[in-house]
Amino acid sequence: MAEEPSPAQVVWKLLKLKPNQQATFDAISSTLRKLGFEPFQDEVFSYMSLFDPKGLRKISFKDFDSICGANFDPFADGDSLKSLFNVFDQSKKGKIRPEDIVEIGEVYGESITAEEAEEMVKSFDKNKDGLIDIKEFSTIFG
Repeated sequence: MAEEPSPAQVVWKLLKLKPNQQATFDAISSTLRKLGFEPFQDEVFSYMSLFDPKGLRKISFKDFDSICGANFDPFADGDSLKSLFNVFDQSKKGKIRPEDIVEIGEVYGESITAEEAEEMVKSFDKNKDGLIDIKEFSTIFG
């Protein structure tokens, strides 16, 4: 009996890519929609950004396959959490501002108002400085 292909193998096959090739985020998005996985796209793209530190919006088969795996824990090590924090920390000052959230939303095609971003920050801002530091950020995913 043949082993069932992984979700990543299905996506790569539909995209007609070899395992040594990278896929663009847009191609994966389109394929996930066709497969009926639209509700999970935001989560997948958040994880994919962990593997895309240069912002090229491409991912390797190996990295995408690890995201699709049942045992995937994007924050098993602190490095992944720090990498994601750095994506949001647009000013590179070790704090996430509401403006950073708006900017990241624009990059990933999400419309987030300044008011919504301020509410997001307020909900996790334990020390009430109007910003999210790495410790506060870790409570979001911890």
